[in-house]
Amino acid sequence: MKLLYKYLFAGSLMLSTSGLFAQDQRSRTIDSLESVLKYATERSKEKIDLMNELSKEYKLTNPNKALEYGKAALSLAENTNYKNGMAFGLSYTGQIYNKKGEYEKAINNFLQALELFEELGNNKQMAFRYNDIAVIHWNQGDYETSLENVFKSLNLHDEIGNKKGVAYCYNGIGVLKGEQGKHKEGLVYLEKSLEIYKQIDDKAGIADDLHNMGEFQIQLNEFEKAIEYLNQALKLSEELSDQQSISDCLNNLGVVYSKQGKYEEAITHSRSSLAIAKEIGAKKDIMLAYSNLSETYAKQHKFEYAYEYYHMYAEMKDKLYYSNQVSKIEAKFDKEKREHQMEIWKKEKELEEYRATVAKYIAVGLVLFLGAVLFILYRRYRQKKKINKELEVKNEIIEEKNREITDSINYAQRIQQAILPSNEFITKNLPDSFVYYKPRDIVSGDFYWMTKVDDIVIFAVVDCTGHGVPGAFMSMIGNENLIQIVTDRMVTSPSHALSLLDKRVSNTFKSQDEQSIKNKDGMDMALCAFHKRTKKVQFAGARRPLWVVRNGEIIEYKATKLSIGGTETGDKIFEDHAIQLEKGDVIYLFSDGYPDQFGGPKGKKYMLKKFKELILSIAEKPMKVQSHILEQEFNNWKGQHQQVDDILVMGIKV
Repeated sequence: MKLLYKYLFAGSLMLSTSGLFAQDQRSRTIDSLESVLKYATERSKEKIDLMNELSKEYKLTNPNKALEYGKAALSLAENTNYKNGMAFGLSYTGQIYNKKGEYEKAINNFLQALELFEELGNNKQMAFRYNDIAVIHWNQGDYETSLENVFKSLNLHDEIGNKKGVAYCYNGIGVLKGEQGKHKEGLVYLEKSLEIYKQIDDKAGIADDLHNMGEFQIQLNEFEKAIEYLNQALKLSEELSDQQSISDCLNNLGVVYSKQGKYEEAITHSRSSLAIAKEIGAKKDIMLAYSNLSETYAKQHKFEYAYEYYHMYAEMKDKLYYSNQVSKIEAKFDKEKREHQMEIWKKEKELEEYRATVAKYIAVGLVLFLGAVLFILYRRYRQKKKINKELEVKNEIIEEKNREITDSINYAQRIQQAILPSNEFITKNLPDSFVYYKPRDIVSGDFYWMTKVDDIVIFAVVDCTGHGVPGAFMSMIGNENLIQIVTDRMVTSPSHALSLLDKRVSNTFKSQDEQSIKNKDGMDMALCAFHKRTKKVQFAGARRPLWVVRNGEIIEYKATKLSIGGTETGDKIFEDHAIQLEKGDVIYLFSDGYPDQFGGPKGKKYMLKKFKELILSIAEKPMKVQSHILEQEFNNWKGQHQQVDDILVMGIKV
């Protein structure tokens, strides 16, 4: 559900303070803090704490100012090695990055803050950071991991008896259940949260719960209940001067009125939400407001306005994507800069210790007869120890870099897994099917893809250039372009879709023509459009065929001998096959990894002929059994040999 971001962020802010102030009281607090800051001693802990407090107070009304103070506090805390100040500076700047949609920077800050608070023994702040981390996993669609972090936070709040924290966690669990489509189960947690917030008279928490409950009622098509909850939440948010919450309430009221056919009210509320979102720099809210306005104008048949807002929505969506890419690079630079600073402090401390030790032994040498000899022996010992220490440090650096690389690849794997269609989606649309997927490395150059447009299920098996990290990058390019072509533009003709995809992939690398030709950047693909009602399938392939097993024989529909991208230039035309399937037919799509695997007693390739024989031998069996046999046969054939390529086989029974 699109509201979780606001609630987890707002909740973290709410829990990190002793209570939200009304606007005038907050303004007085800010004025007082800024007055005291003028007289604070330079490079003092007091100055760092004051700047962190100002960052916290500015969050709701002026995020840019909050980020300015948070960065200044963090920089000074790093220069003075003030760990408590660093932890809070990382937390507050992370929350602002989160609000701005710069998620890579945000999670980097939260993880570092969590480590510092654990070192300081601050369980309360650890609980808040788990909430913040849960937001990032939600934004990536990883709801299970997000729930794990919320439950960690819940346990810590329960241990220290923090009712407000417990209520907030129930709120988060409820919203996550809603993201998983379990709205009624989610409402139970929201009601628990609301009960606690009412007991402790926490208006901000009450507003959040009412807002979430209103969103759930929208999903359940209970529009009048939704309006009631959202208006209550809006009133409380206005009392608290929470601009983010006001924007979200107005946005969702616009959605409800649009669904009810009250288009003028929908437009009024969406525009009000948009104005506030622009004022506070909430890019994601701006994007949602554009989307709602576009849909509402389209319902009124005012297509000129609908297109105008859709264009702005698409532009904002692209900006958010590229902003996030830039933030990843900046976050990595900031992290390395902080690590370098910590290394300098460590070296300075070691140098001070070394100088003190040398001075001590010089003094002893002046008194003792053998001082000079002892000093020489000691110096040699220290030099040897220093060399050993430097070797240890270098080894640790190498190990840490290896861990970072592995962690980055594992993180890329989670992102790649997130773009694959879920088992639930596949089972719902193609119930009698299987996917046997075995990447050679942690990440894969092969991927499968599926979507549904009206009554047409569109699915593909894709084999990108290379495997591992290079192949994974190509798979991300292929996935994103398939979404834009099929889902967004609703192109359901496989041959047309492949031609459009080829142009997009070629354009992606056109600034690197020589390198692209050298590396043959591209992908092979089998793409099908299955009309469920008529049992007809349209197929087009780029070097990957389609097999139909019927009455114990394989009917092969050949692919066009052209890749997507690659070295071939000019407009490419892919042949389209229209196939009327019969009951009992089984269709197969696959990459070249399975037939190309070396193994067996002589260490030879499995080969396409043997693979055909295997498919014919299992085609009559249940689909899950087929997948199991494919895996068992592959492992038996491979034996002690290395896997040479990514493996992907998809089977669908009519």
